[in-house]
Amino acid sequence: MSTTMISQQNPRKRWGLFILASVLVLAGIATLYLRPDDFSFQMLALVAFVVSTRVVRLAVRSRPGSFGGQTADSEVIKRPGRLLWTVSIAMLVPAGLSTLFLYVDALGGYHDVWPVKVFAVVAVACTLVWSYLAYKLAR
Repeated sequence: MSTTMISQQNPRKRWGLFILASVLVLAGIATLYLRPDDFSFQMLALVAFVVSTRVVRLAVRSRPGSFGGQTADSEVIKRPGRLLWTVSIAMLVPAGLSTLFLYVDALGGYHDVWPVKVFAVVAVACTLVWSYLAYKLAR
């Protein structure tokens, strides 16, 4: 049964997929919070995040009126909006600051852990925002 058939037969299944994705994300966050130093649990959390993105993709592709992931409006090319450009450019500030904090901590001998964690969080945020911008530009 295709994903298009899922939503046309029962739209509650689509919402079920969104709920499943939310539960997977929350389980991944809880795993990282409860067992931050255990590598195997970190990998389980990573798998939960990846599976949740796949489940969200299935739910989005199964929305009514879609066929193979393309809607009737897919011929209209939507360029990145002003908000996406603003957020993308604004992400340069935390990226630069986190790099500076990491550099200053490196000069001091890496005695603090927080600059590394801040740098990692900012790197993930920048990756998400800038990859979405690249997707919009390539589309």
